[in-house]
Amino acid sequence: MNGLLYAVEARAALAARRAAFGVVGLVLMLIGLGFLSLSGWLALAAATTPIQASLIIGGAYFGVGLIVLVIASVRRYRVPASGSTAAMASATPNGNMLPAAVQAFMVGLTAGMTSGRRR
Repeated sequence: MNGLLYAVEARAALAARRAAFGVVGLVLMLIGLGFLSLSGWLALAAATTPIQASLIIGGAYFGVGLIVLVIASVRRYRVPASGSTAAMASATPNGNMLPAAVQAFMVGLTAGMTSGRRR
């Protein structure tokens, strides 16, 4: 039981560490995006008027945001289960899918038991 508890604690610690690094990375990327936006605005303001620079930067962000929302709203169609997958699902108790390794073990165990050879 202690081994199982240790494994769960280790996985939780690893997940927390990954999440923390992810958050720090995201914050640093947002800070960088702010500086890149400012430098882009300054370059555009030098070439055009400040109002045009603001319109260009705002339009670019709006366009990228719109594209991301369209990508997020696209419906993904599920591939229907093949006949063999449906047969395996109905053969298991309560129709639950067992992992492939467990299914392979059960097939091997059944084949060994029905072979008639004793060891």
